[in-house]
Amino acid sequence: MYSKQYRERLGDAYTEKMRERRRNLIATLPPDELEKLRQYERDKTLRSQAKLKAEVFAAYGGYRCNCCGESEPMFLSVDHIYNDGNQMRKNKVHPTSGSAFYAWIVRNKFPPGFQILCMNCNTGKHKNGGICPHQSSKV
Repeated sequence: MYSKQYRERLGDAYTEKMRERRRNLIATLPPDELEKLRQYERDKTLRSQAKLKAEVFAAYGGYRCNCCGESEPMFLSVDHIYNDGNQMRKNKVHPTSGSAFYAWIVRNKFPPGFQILCMNCNTGKHKNGGICPHQSSKV
């Protein structure tokens, strides 16, 4: 609790202090230790991004396409239900994609208007005037 208050109180000065500390550390590390540090940081980033993505997917129904039921995580993405993603990006309502987009969703307390779709349904919806071909064939 105290460290969070300390960081908030110092604000940008704290951030700069930590950046300077990291620069100094990197400057003094031998090449093999520097590579270990960079690998550790890459792994930490990947874990953090995976956790963020899992949190977003869980909030919008889990790792399952809302249309066809596909459950392979590599095929799934967040879809704008009202087909307004391009407009939202142009108006800078949210970041373009990836972890920054997921972080925006979490910061905004999982706003409505999003769902999980597989890439086939997402692309089909885009090319079919906002309706997934699976849904238009049921009509």
